[in-house]
Amino acid sequence: MQLLRAHIRNYRSVEDSGEFAIKPGVTCLVGKNESGKTADLQALYRLNPVDSSAVFDEVIDFPSRLTKQRKLAAEDKVIPVVTAAFALDGTEIAAIEDDLGAGALTSPEFTVTAGYRSSDRTYGLSVDEPAIVRHLASRLDLALDGHPALGAAATVADFLTALQDVNEPPPSVTAMIGKITSWREQRGQAPHHRPVPSPATARIRLLRRLRHHAGDRVHPGPHRPPCPA
Repeated sequence: MQLLRAHIRNYRSVEDSGEFAIKPGVTCLVGKNESGKTADLQALYRLNPVDSSAVFDEVIDFPSRLTKQRKLAAEDKVIPVVTAAFALDGTEIAAIEDDLGAGALTSPEFTVTAGYRSSDRTYGLSVDEPAIVRHLASRLDLALDGHPALGAAATVADFLTALQDVNEPPPSVTAMIGKITSWREQRGQAPHHRPVPSPATARIRLLRRLRHHAGDRVHPGPHRPPCPA
């Protein structure tokens, strides 16, 4: 995958870098001393650091001039610092489509956001959930005509619910239920434990599957979200 663009906010000397492009080959950051060049690079590094201790510390790293603004933010509110846009390459897209079907992604680009008050990452992806459901359904050894709820499902949540309602399920249905429910295990548990997940929980599982292919650990955001403010 390739880093395309980045946007840094409220990190040391950088209050708002604006979005800047990362060109293939060499990208130069030009500016006066103390203008934020090093801070930009440090923030980008903390998006996926080699050293796990390299985290965003709001007491140390948040611009001191804006301390009052920081303290006004709700305690449970993540304050974003860096948002980066990446593009998947052909091999990565092929791996995703092999698992989730052709057209699972409607764009090869996705965003990753990291910030203060959480070590998680938020992905912004554009996915065609009905296409993914159709692909998953095609893997079943089951006549969909006899199970209208399966044929009508357009979301992973509805599809999973319909699978769980199949009486005397064949092995392919049992395996598919296990596959979908296992996605949440790729990084901890979903926020709520429910026999039948909400659409948001099912989408969390779906995005975690995509994250698995992208090779990073990330807290999934809502379907095609703007990165949290």
